[in-house]
Amino acid sequence: MDFNEVKEKLASFYAALEAKYYSLMDWLEAKGLKVYEFFVNPIESHGIPSFPVFVLLLLLILCLLGFAVYSLFAAPGGKALVVSVKSVNGKNIDGASVALFDGTAKLFENATADGRAAFAGLPAKLLMLSVSKAGFKKAEKKVDLTAASETEFVKIVLACESAACEGRYGNVTKQVTFEEEAQLIIGVTDSSTDAGVNARVSVYDAVSNVLITEVSAVSGVAVASGLEIGMQVYLKAEADGYLPFDGSKSTKTLEAGRNDFEIKLVPLVEIGCAKGSGVSCVTADGYAGTKTCGEGEYGACVATPNYCTAGTKITCTTTDACVGAMTCGSNKLYGDCVKTVSSCSGSCTPGDEIACTTREGFQGTMSCGSNERYGECKRIPIDCVPGKIIACTANNACPGKQHCGANKRWGACVSIDSSCVGGNYAGSKIVVLNPEDEKPVSSAFVSVYAVGSSTPLVKDKTTDKNGSVVFNLSTENFSSYFAVAAKQGFFEEPSALFTPGENSEISIEKKTPENSANLSVRVIDVDAKPVA
Repeated sequence: MDFNEVKEKLASFYAALEAKYYSLMDWLEAKGLKVYEFFVNPIESHGIPSFPVFVLLLLLILCLLGFAVYSLFAAPGGKALVVSVKSVNGKNIDGASVALFDGTAKLFENATADGRAAFAGLPAKLLMLSVSKAGFKKAEKKVDLTAASETEFVKIVLACESAACEGRYGNVTKQVTFEEEAQLIIGVTDSSTDAGVNARVSVYDAVSNVLITEVSAVSGVAVASGLEIGMQVYLKAEADGYLPFDGSKSTKTLEAGRNDFEIKLVPLVEIGCAKGSGVSCVTADGYAGTKTCGEGEYGACVATPNYCTAGTKITCTTTDACVGAMTCGSNKLYGDCVKTVSSCSGSCTPGDEIACTTREGFQGTMSCGSNERYGECKRIPIDCVPGKIIACTANNACPGKQHCGANKRWGACVSIDSSCVGGNYAGSKIVVLNPEDEKPVSSAFVSVYAVGSSTPLVKDKTTDKNGSVVFNLSTENFSSYFAVAAKQGFFEEPSALFTPGENSEISIEKKTPENSANLSVRVIDVDAKPVA
């Protein structure tokens, strides 16, 4: 059979399938389903046969159904249990038999490898754990699998009962029992308000640094039960809006019954100001004003205008010494001084000074220059008392003070809190670039993380037109940070590690058909020829 014969058979097979497809569409239409109106005709009106599109949609639906069925029936369910078996001197015990019983019925049995045995698909109920090995005394422990966590961790210590065992694992023959257990009551509060905090708390074995269990603090309280008496533990905690807590240097030896542990979480407060926000200020020439936050810092103090009523007109003098008028616009500020007379002197005497009104509505003066023209109307300063000090907000958003100088003008607002930025915080600039042309990427979202934390310290700050964004980061809480940049149409990318005060760059690659996954649709006619 040559290629033309194969081609003809495929075309014939395709045509037969397409005919059945249209028969199905006719049958559905006869049943009242508007398949031609809402599916077939809209597609074919663009010159695209609807049958290949139908096949692709059908395959997609079958794939989704298959995935759903797999997730429902093939994915493992139930609880998981990890059992760590050690000797009294802390060595892993391999080949120990670990069995789980529901009453007298044995449910599962496994052997330890590297001192561990793992179980999955366990029922959420109270089970009996039995661990045994030749040369050791058998140990039993009740395991409660009704807790909210999906995986439980249990540590079992086996004591020797033979000389050979004691020679290898230590000369300890005392039977280890688990009739009593330790319970850890964890309080999690805000360090500044003492209010309870919802947090994720992890309990670690301080000797092996193995995660024992994870619990959730609700309204500031978490409970970890079924812990081994005498175990040394430490805690870690994370909560949205707070610095991560690492208690690895503060271990606690558990006693029988209740053990209390308190965690103080430090709120995340990024030093700086919120972009677009404003604070009151006093200008150098004594006028009340506002300064607006840019990228983490406030800008210059701008006097608050004496707004006028739209349409109001006042008399003024033009630069060429003519009588004119200024009209208040819709923005409630005065416009230019427009000449209202047909003729005038056209000049002024150099050095002369006359009263005027600024566009912002302030009383001012304008002086005649050497060109015999009046200059800009400048507002009249309000003198301050030399030596006077007033409170203010510095450009770095820290508390500050402002001095009146000998010239009766206010100086700059100077920060008076050394711990605000200059002491414990340092600014780091992150620049986001497109590696294709090395041009900055504006409006990208950048988040900053402390090394070892999965919770962003500062989330989704937006880059400016230069592709940059500034973060003021603590120099005390963490030594290293990294940033992650993202933007629609680009791949999300992390930065290299950087220290507070150090700048960093992130290159985010634009998504293209060459570097992205795509779904290609090839449309052919009944003769297997491509359709444009």
